[in-house]
Amino acid sequence: MTGIFRADDIRGKFGADLTIENAKKIGYAINKYVKSDKLILAYDNRLSSPKLKKALISELDKTIIVIGQVPTPVFYFVLDLYKKYYGVMVTASHLSKEFNGFKINRGSWALTYSTGIKKIELLAEKYQLKKHKHKVIKRNMNNAYFSFILPKIKLKKRLTVAVDGGNGVAGPFLVRALKKLNCKVIELHCNPNPNFPYHTANPLINKNVQDLQGLIKKTKVDIGIALDGDGDRIRIISPKAEILDNEVVISLLAKYVLSKRPKSNIVYSSICSDLVKTMVKKCNGTPIMEKVGHSFMKNTSIKKKAELWGEYSGHFGFKEINYNDDGIYAALKLCELISKYPEFWQEARLLSKMYIAPAELRIKVKESQKAIIMRNFFNLFKKYKKSRKDGLRIYFSKDSWALIRPSNTESVISIRFQAKNKTELKLINVLIKKSLKNSIKSKQKN
Repeated sequence: MTGIFRADDIRGKFGADLTIENAKKIGYAINKYVKSDKLILAYDNRLSSPKLKKALISELDKTIIVIGQVPTPVFYFVLDLYKKYYGVMVTASHLSKEFNGFKINRGSWALTYSTGIKKIELLAEKYQLKKHKHKVIKRNMNNAYFSFILPKIKLKKRLTVAVDGGNGVAGPFLVRALKKLNCKVIELHCNPNPNFPYHTANPLINKNVQDLQGLIKKTKVDIGIALDGDGDRIRIISPKAEILDNEVVISLLAKYVLSKRPKSNIVYSSICSDLVKTMVKKCNGTPIMEKVGHSFMKNTSIKKKAELWGEYSGHFGFKEINYNDDGIYAALKLCELISKYPEFWQEARLLSKMYIAPAELRIKVKESQKAIIMRNFFNLFKKYKKSRKDGLRIYFSKDSWALIRPSNTESVISIRFQAKNKTELKLINVLIKKSLKNSIKSKQKN
């Protein structure tokens, strides 16, 4: 099972890395690890999710409260209600249909590798086949979820919203929420389909929002929203079909939150440019950088009593919903801002030009290559000021840096640059890419 136990979840290719046998071992380990006699269980709409759910349940000696095929935000909401219980969400979030996995929570706290997933990995290696007695209770919590989030949203006017559900599980939930708020909704790929026939439900990749952009170009809307597979992340498209970077979204949300609650803490992911830090300080808040990963972001926000957290990848968490990374609520909150502030899109365009920081680069590598690539980068740039808070950040000047980090969820090296001018950006780009290429070659020779 090497490689599927990751920084903040368990994830792998179904049938290859994550087999039914491995799912049983993980179920056995969770059964040993979790001391309470009840467990919350939910799953997304992938073809493999029912099979993995069944395998997991087969190894449990507990009462299992199954809340059905729901978005991850509904799963989080239920865990907040049952704070003493653990829960497992069967999903691979934004990854393609071949993948699946498990997110594990104890109440509001998301397990990371250092706070539980490693122990589950070790217990799984001691798997013993035996008969288990369990009780399954089915419970529909959808209405309770809507009753929790909808009163918190106050729209000043009726909006027209285009939604690309990516054929994941969350599309119908966002559509239902918007209609309850009296919005006109234009639906695209909102029927859950485990084959994801139009595009992978990962809106961070620009080609996956092209259908939504095309729709917006043909009709008049106030905002376009693209969801990932399980509804815990989003991407925003303007009425002019422009893709809005998530660090701009974090900055505008922070400005709105800090106008109501100044001097609050705002947590943001390390891969963001300096825009978020600058905006939070300008709005009389305290910016707190955290390593990439929903569990790290959420847990730090709880500890620091932040008002808001946001990731470059499109995860957003708010204090009023117990810091859950809820793409449905984040989408509704952005609709609220747009309904109240006509200048929203103009300000977004201005913010996007404040720093020279191109989109994240994601370079596919073998999982075994990640560690040696990171070591090589550290050795190559010994003379530069560096930070190892999350991967390796190399500072070339006060306003110019490169961040190189291994992905928590995929066999990918992530790279982000920021530079004080385009000439410096080009030099940093060439230098880092050349160093990465040499690191991969050196590993292949070994």
